Amino acid sequence: MALLAKGIQFCCWALTALVALLLIFYTALFVINLSDETPAEPALSLLRVTEPHLEQINKLQAAENAYQYYIERATLPEYQLSAELSAIVQACRSKDCSELLTEKSSQLPALLAEQQALLDLYQSLLTIAVWHEIIPAAATELPPYQPLLHAQSVFLLQAWVAAQQIDLVMAQKILDDDLTFLAYAFKK
Repeated sequence: MALLAKGIQFCCWALTALVALLLIFYTALFVINLSDETPAEPALSLLRVTEPHLEQINKLQAAENAYQYYIERATLPEYQLSAELSAIVQACRSKDCSELLTEKSSQLPALLAEQQALLDLYQSLLTIAVWHEIIPAAATELPPYQPLLHAQSVFLLQAWVAAQQIDLVMAQKILDDDLTFLAYAFKK
C-alpha cells in the first residue's frame, strides 16, 4: 500500500512539474513577444513591392512554371526509373561510378532509350525558365522529388554516354543545360 501511495505521489509531482514547465515556457514566450515591434517602413515598402509580383508568380500556368509542370506529371507511371537503371544509379552512389559505368557501357544506350519519357520530362523542364514552388498547406503534402532526381540521373548518364562516344559537344551541351536548370530552379 505504501508503494502505491509513493507511486501516486510521484505521478502527482511529475504532473505538477510538467504543468509548471509549460507555464514557464508560455510565460517566457509572452514576455518575448511583448518586446516585438511593428515592422519598419523599409520592410513594409519591400512587402508592398514584392507582394503583387509573388501573386503574379503564383498564378503562372504549368507551361510557364517548371515546378507546376513537373508536379502535374511526377506521379505518372511512365516517369518511373526501370529496375535495371535504378540499380546502376544506386550502385553509383556507393562505389566508383566511372568503373561501374565502364562495365555497363554496352548496355547503357539501350537502357537510356527505354527511359525516353524521363528524358523528355527533364528536357521539357529545361525549356521552362521559371521554377517557383508553391508552399504546400501541410508538411505532409510535400511533392515527390524522386522522379525528378531519376530524370536528372538519366539525363546525366546520357552525357556520360556521349562523352564515351567522343561526342564532346553533346556532352558539354547536356551538362550546360543541366547547370542552367539547377541555377534557376534552386537559386536563393
